[in-house]
Amino acid sequence: MAEPNYPGNSSLPPEIQQRVAGTFRQSLDLAAKGSLREAQLGCDFVLGLDPEFHLARKLADLLALADGPVDVSELAAELSPGAPPPPLAPKLAELLAAREFEQLLALAASNRTQVEADPELQRLVAVAQERLEAEPYLQPFFEQARAAAAAGRREEAERALAKARTLDPEHPELAKIAQLIAAPPAPEPAAGFLIDDELELGSPAFESAPLAPIAASGALETGGDARIDDLLREGQAAFDRGEYQEAIDSWSRIFLVDIDHREASRLVDLARQRKAEVERQLEEIFHEAVMKYEAGEAAEAREGFERVLAAQPGFYAAREYLSLLDADEDGAAPAAAPGLISVVPSEAGPESHSAHEIFTPPDIPESEPIAPPRTVAPPAFDELAPARRAGRSGRNLFAFIGGGVLLLLVAGGLWLWQSWDRLFPNSQPPPAAGQMQPGASDPIAKARKAYSEGRIPSAIALLRKVPESSEHYAEAQSLIQQWEALAPTPAAPVNGDGPSPEQLARRQQWLDRAGRELASGERVRALFSFEQAAKIAALDGEAATTLATLTLELEPLAAELDLRRHEEWELLLNNLWRRREESGRSPEIDRLMVDAYFNLGLRDLLRSEPAAAAGKFEEGLAIDPRDEELQRFARFARTYQERNEDLLFRIFVKYAPQR
Repeated sequence: MAEPNYPGNSSLPPEIQQRVAGTFRQSLDLAAKGSLREAQLGCDFVLGLDPEFHLARKLADLLALADGPVDVSELAAELSPGAPPPPLAPKLAELLAAREFEQLLALAASNRTQVEADPELQRLVAVAQERLEAEPYLQPFFEQARAAAAAGRREEAERALAKARTLDPEHPELAKIAQLIAAPPAPEPAAGFLIDDELELGSPAFESAPLAPIAASGALETGGDARIDDLLREGQAAFDRGEYQEAIDSWSRIFLVDIDHREASRLVDLARQRKAEVERQLEEIFHEAVMKYEAGEAAEAREGFERVLAAQPGFYAAREYLSLLDADEDGAAPAAAPGLISVVPSEAGPESHSAHEIFTPPDIPESEPIAPPRTVAPPAFDELAPARRAGRSGRNLFAFIGGGVLLLLVAGGLWLWQSWDRLFPNSQPPPAAGQMQPGASDPIAKARKAYSEGRIPSAIALLRKVPESSEHYAEAQSLIQQWEALAPTPAAPVNGDGPSPEQLARRQQWLDRAGRELASGERVRALFSFEQAAKIAALDGEAATTLATLTLELEPLAAELDLRRHEEWELLLNNLWRRREESGRSPEIDRLMVDAYFNLGLRDLLRSEPAAAAGKFEEGLAIDPRDEELQRFARFARTYQERNEDLLFRIFVKYAPQR
């Protein structure tokens, strides 16, 4: 617990404050007893740990003038705790309820000592920081839920809302969208072919009436890119013609240029809604017409089929029924009604067959007499099906058995090839010293790839792992010298007198972040935040002292911290597991391990490997089950193990920050 009313550097860790205060109390007792030399040594020790501890300087001045016992009552009174500070929990809770996260974090940073001493305050600070970081990821979920609710896709809207709820369960938008989802759906249209009192399929009003507001051809929201503008206009023209799938295709190609184009997402959703609504209306009219045909109401059935074809000429099933009605009126033998295999025609490729091709009988030569309709009944489709299935069963069985045998042979050969070295370990001669094994990755190539991607520290770390016995050692050392000279350094100030205002602003952001991390007890993260601030501009005062203290306290983990700086996550985990087995657990070791597993899992997500990422996240949760961010990413990875990647997956992974 931190020392109350500590009269020194309040940013020091609580254990350092307690040690400084305890040593100073001993110095006061020694000075009161006349042990001046021992009291002076105590003051020197206190000032070495905390140069801002002004009471030690006062006592040192008194000791320099004294030749016997010293009256230290005033110094003891200054050191004793005064009135307790006002309670901070109500104010933080009020700011959290008002969602004033930045103000809450700033207040916690200015009262770091109280926050460190109270677990409830630490919890409030952690919740505020998590919700502040989650805000940018919530808006896509809210927009998806609103669009799905407006289109009547209730399950999709609830799934999007559940994802948002996992990030921030108390966001005010959740209740609003839940009410929108729970709203009763629009009433179903009355029976018949008239879908609306004033809107009928096939009429000019239907072709022009919009289902949802959409930008006019000349008022589209563009991003200034000529390619995007062309695709927006092309899609709008197709939408105006009623070719909704073509409009969807045109607007979807915008994502190849700008994956986050919001206007394109809105237009694609609207086009999909219109297309789905048209197909639903056509399906209802077609089914009702079929029912009237089966009931013998030919005139009403014909009217329905004609309306369907007027709205969509490619509706082959409706055209086939019209052919049957024409045949009935001409007195020809009625054919079997076409099966309702696909009510609304999909956009089939060149190999698909229309209903007319499937159900129209072959042409009969005019020279052959046509038998009366009732004399000879043509064989039904169901009578011929068993014969055809029996003819195919033998061939299918042979193909199935042959394919299974071939698959077993291929699998056995592959297993033998992969396990050859394990089954026959002496079949290959050992590699010569300094020679890379076949198939081993070239460290020079990996380092050059990392350098080309701008990861110069990682590239240098890869080169340092090349052993002296390797034939690549000389080249690796040469590249290390070149790349270390080219390593990025903080930008020089504009006027040459000191850091520029932009540099100071960026440095202050890192210092604020380090303060929040120290307040929540995250010393490892705070160390790296201070180091990032020091790379921008040199630290001074309290920040420099805190960085020096953290570096001294974490000195036993220097090797592991260096691996983390170079993003060598696998090597870092190996070292940490060995250290954990030897000396036991510690908060710093656990933090390094959890962050390493998180970054490895994020790397797997970037490689489109959600199963591997889920395994890494579960390893991290086994160390720290309370890590809520790790829990969210684990749920995200498990979800995409069972579904294909979509735009949401790519956007989420693209902007997920590394720890």
